[in-house]
Amino acid sequence: MKDMPTSIGIQREGTIVDSRSKHYMKKLFLVIFGIFLGLALVEILAQIAYQIKKEAIEAKNKGIVGNKRSMYTYDPLLGWKHVENFEGTQYQHDFTATYKINKHGFRGTIPKHGTRTIALLGDSQIFGIGLNEDDTIAVQLQRLTGWNVLNFGVGGYSPDQMLLQLKKIVLKFYPHVVLFTIFVGNDIYDLPHPFVTGGERTKPYFEIDRGRLILRNVPVPREKKPDMAPDGKIKKII
Repeated sequence: MKDMPTSIGIQREGTIVDSRSKHYMKKLFLVIFGIFLGLALVEILAQIAYQIKKEAIEAKNKGIVGNKRSMYTYDPLLGWKHVENFEGTQYQHDFTATYKINKHGFRGTIPKHGTRTIALLGDSQIFGIGLNEDDTIAVQLQRLTGWNVLNFGVGGYSPDQMLLQLKKIVLKFYPHVVLFTIFVGNDIYDLPHPFVTGGERTKPYFEIDRGRLILRNVPVPREKKPDMAPDGKIKKII
């Protein structure tokens, strides 16, 4: 009988410990639940922000809007070229630029007869995609040299097209200097192929036969390039 108070005391202490454990477990559960709920809310808000930004970018990416259907047209020798007398503005989420193509099919002013002239050939970097006229390489070079610089850059052109462009168009302007520019990111790769990297257009190309350049794929077909393109010929060029 004397041991009963002690037994009761132990049971009471155990009850207090169990009650504290349940209280702590409840708090821990609420903390974990709050963390998961917070992460879920962050994810939802991030998705909403991404969708809003995506819609804003798509609304600004209108492409090139001009006085004609497109800035480019088919050419049986070159594959494509600029539309003469085209005027338009390109709207992208990160830039807005205005382009004007003259009556001869290239960007910029037409030189006066007898002026010292540099012909600048290249792709979109020379043309100045994303740049207004005063910011192009041609205009900057003209300011540095004092010479008249003709901008024959066409988006997507590779060196084989530039060579054909030189003979067909550029030499008619009797330039004193001709500058070829090459973008090493894809121009070398594009040389032995009848299509361009990163685009759907087909183009002319040359093959070497007994030390002579043989023009192929002319007239250039209007069909789009295949989805999968072989790259074996690049090894022969390199």
